[in-house]
Amino acid sequence: MRAYFAHAAPFQPNNHWIGYTPAMRIKAAVDGDKATLYFECLWMDIDKNAIGAHSFSDMTLERVGDKWLIKTIRVGKVSKL
Repeated sequence: MRAYFAHAAPFQPNNHWIGYTPAMRIKAAVDGDKATLYFECLWMDIDKNAIGAHSFSDMTLERVGDKWLIKTIRVGKVSKL
């Protein structure tokens, strides 16, 4: 996971990108102390005024005490808008 964030284009210091997550692209469900969270993010390249990337995050979470912790996470590219 660390390698993804170290090398992914949205997080490179030379790229001037802004993340945008439309509400219709967020899905969440809670069942007691367990939950799932899925969202897609459009990364806008502000220098080119274009979409630089379209990615997703898909997570399972667990409540431990008063905090929600990520148990698993999958990230990747979305091929279509």
